[in-house]
Amino acid sequence: MDLLAQQKKKSVGVGNPEQAPVQEPVQANLGANRFFIPEGGCSFRDVVQGSKRIEIGSLPSESVACQSKLVVEAPADSGALKDLFGKALIDRTKDLPTLIKLDKLLAEAGWVDMEIMYVSGLTLMLKFQEVEEASNFVLDSNLWRGWFSALDVWEGQNEVFDCVVAKFGKLVHPANLNLDNGELSVVCVGILVGEGSRINVPVKLKWRDRSFMLWVSEEAGDWEPDCVGLVMRQGVSEGHGTEAGCLPAMADTSPVGTTEAEEVREQGGEESAPAVNRDTCMGGTEVVNDLSIPKVVHGGNLF
Repeated sequence: MDLLAQQKKKSVGVGNPEQAPVQEPVQANLGANRFFIPEGGCSFRDVVQGSKRIEIGSLPSESVACQSKLVVEAPADSGALKDLFGKALIDRTKDLPTLIKLDKLLAEAGWVDMEIMYVSGLTLMLKFQEVEEASNFVLDSNLWRGWFSALDVWEGQNEVFDCVVAKFGKLVHPANLNLDNGELSVVCVGILVGEGSRINVPVKLKWRDRSFMLWVSEEAGDWEPDCVGLVMRQGVSEGHGTEAGCLPAMADTSPVGTTEAEEVREQGGEESAPAVNRDTCMGGTEVVNDLSIPKVVHGGNLF
């Protein structure tokens, strides 16, 4: 009996704490509260009870999107597209059905000869022909309060987009919101970057005391300027054109340095076609050799 009692004391560490077995980290529990703790981590119970010291390395890491989130401060006096000031309103519809049939609702209420433009999410722009019309619509709150949760005067800014993409590279083609297609949620901007990794990151924009989320995404596919190709005597170029379709005048609006293309050599009084480095294809799997790569990025959901 004495031998059996001593064996029990050794197995549970009673009376001999120095020889008490070290508790192994819990790896899994197959019960109802199923969980798994990776090696080197700690459970929620350990953290609450303070039985384990919390190390920075043991804390759950943030998502890749949160780690790459950039914060851009927009100028407080931002203001562009001044021809729309007073004539355009930004509204946030209360639900999706209202957004879809807003044109019919406006027509039934007698508000016609105006243009609806999509901004992002549930946000639209109402573009009026005269300042007085926009002001009268704002005053008619009994009408639109059932449709919109917010209604503000338009204060757009192209320079805000340029400020955002400048965080990723050198700006060579400024943003230019196109009011003709009714789409304000996306704008194309051209930049030169020093690496070949594809851009696709969220950005937090701060303006005065408000914050907005937007996304910067590189245009899929390779890009070539319109001037690439054989130069004909008649001035007609048989180039490939722009596959992205966003920057049709990149060669005209952005200077090209000697690091991006070889100088045109004159032979016999005629210009020969410049050599094109095909190893600098944007978005391909080839090794990028040039440190000045044209990038076409989209910035959306600014509002």
